Amino acid sequence: MHKGKSRKTKAAIFDRCLRAVRLAANKDNKYTPVQIENIKRGRKILLTFIRDLASNKPKYAGHVGRALKDVHPRTEYCTSMLIRDIADVCVTLNRLEQDRRRSEEAKLMEAGILCEALKDEFGAHHPPSEHNTR
Repeated sequence: MHKGKSRKTKAAIFDRCLRAVRLAANKDNKYTPVQIENIKRGRKILLTFIRDLASNKPKYAGHVGRALKDVHPRTEYCTSMLIRDIADVCVTLNRLEQDRRRSEEAKLMEAGILCEALKDEFGAHHPPSEHNTR
């Protein structure tokens, strides 16, 4: 579904998702339908990354690995852990879409940091990662 989206488009989607996620810090905020759609679009791309990471030749492993290093700098990632952490953020975003907030503020911060890092990752031009994340 999102295979045809350019790096620039992905960066813009994650930027809008990031802005909506940051609003979650204020528990009194109600999301607009546009903000909910922005969160949903970001989550859907993250789900495509999970499918990609589970494939034989992942295209986005370097992008996702570098972005997650921004979230957890001390963690040594393998593919399974990349999938686990992306899935955890997907759960957070899905709860926001449903106007159910996770109890841990850290989860919201993590989702925001990841969206920001992915926005930067797809907005910047990095050479393919030389590190194997498998």
